[in-house]
Amino acid sequence: MLTLIGGTFWAVPPLKDELRFLTVSLTHNDALRGFGDKDAIILDWESWGMAGMENDAYLVSNPSDTLAEDGGASEWLRHVGSSCEIVASKRMRRGIFIVTTHNCPLR
Repeated sequence: MLTLIGGTFWAVPPLKDELRFLTVSLTHNDALRGFGDKDAIILDWESWGMAGMENDAYLVSNPSDTLAEDGGASEWLRHVGSSCEIVASKRMRRGIFIVTTHNCPLR
């Protein structure tokens, strides 16, 4: 039992975004397809931190699939009308990313 619990806490955190995205894509695939032709924030993904050290993550669409490339983030931010800095991005599938900002909510 202890091995199962320890294994869960070791294995699940690195896969939590993928597992959550799989659930979202299976239950809301039509909504995701609705964002397939524009740079947009699909939904608030996660938020953590406190006392001026907040991080916010968002599920976003980027049909050109260039968000993780050099200059792609600044281009995407310009299209959605934000001056935030993206500190991390993770490609979930073609045109869909999870982006993280630090002390700068996109909404």
